[in-house]
Amino acid sequence: MNYKAALDQISRRQMASVYLLYGEEEYLVRELLHLLINALLPAEDQDTGLVIWEGNSTPDTLRERVETAPFFNNKNVIVVKGTSYFRAKQGTAAGEDDDDQGSTETPATDHTERIAQLIASVPEYSHVIFVAEGKVDKRKKIFKAVEKYGVAVEMESLKPKDVRPWITDYLKGLNKKIAPPAMEQLMAIIQVMPKVSLGFLANELDKAVLFTGQENLISKDDLIAVLSQVPEVSVFVMLEAISQKQVAKALELLEIQLHAGEPPFRLLALLTRQVRMMWQVKELSSDGHGSPEIANEMKIHPFVAEKLLRQSRSFTVEKLQVGLCRLAAIERDLKSGKADNRIIEEFIIEFCQ
Repeated sequence: MNYKAALDQISRRQMASVYLLYGEEEYLVRELLHLLINALLPAEDQDTGLVIWEGNSTPDTLRERVETAPFFNNKNVIVVKGTSYFRAKQGTAAGEDDDDQGSTETPATDHTERIAQLIASVPEYSHVIFVAEGKVDKRKKIFKAVEKYGVAVEMESLKPKDVRPWITDYLKGLNKKIAPPAMEQLMAIIQVMPKVSLGFLANELDKAVLFTGQENLISKDDLIAVLSQVPEVSVFVMLEAISQKQVAKALELLEIQLHAGEPPFRLLALLTRQVRMMWQVKELSSDGHGSPEIANEMKIHPFVAEKLLRQSRSFTVEKLQVGLCRLAAIERDLKSGKADNRIIEEFIIEFCQ
């Protein structure tokens, strides 16, 4: 089951006795956990009816809590956060169920077996919510038990096409709107990032809401002011400066990030990614593709494709190819200790010539 399906079940009050929350998007895991707790147990009953454990709970401890009838309210809600019971055991071959490996039963295997049995018999007055740590192994008996007797909800990272409506809905909940130029700027920044988490987006949007105060609309200038210290944003602005041959501004932005303690290899990776994307856009453009086709081919937002297309016009294909080779050499020299951060400054100066 995915996040949206779980929300639909909650809205229809179709509550399961056991839940497993897992997946890459930790923000959605936290959100769904909060919603489940409030749906299962009124706020006034949470002091007595809610128990939250960190790490693996032993079968005996869990069973005792699950089977103890509530005294002051109608429900017990037990949350087991950070459990590793659902992870694959190291060395387990693909396609094998690690619960069935050999005849020797380890304590961990014994615990998962007993908890799997408990999952099958949770009384109606109790609900158990497991929050898995790391990746889960769907072949394990304990996972299959949750699927059979409860609900397993996987929180996947948001797809790029879903980011824009998510931002709009999130701000709507805060009685805010975002101006179209600000939205386009934000989408362009997101495309620079190797990976985007909803936790990051929510945090930065919250800052923008506070920054704008009573204003209903978040402008592009508001957004840039709030995001100015985010590494990917500074890199994004730095690349804009490089594409316009503004060497002094690009070097200033680089210095700000290095002075703030941003790892040079992270900045170098973002810079390399952007130069590679400009090269790809340049090649596609030379083959007669316009920005819509480029966006489709590279699986990026059309606005980002148009911006990359404009940036790439300042460079020849050869310049971009040489730039990528130079960046690879810089990474090697930094790792070997043959060079320091000044080599990145030298690259920017050379690249803008």
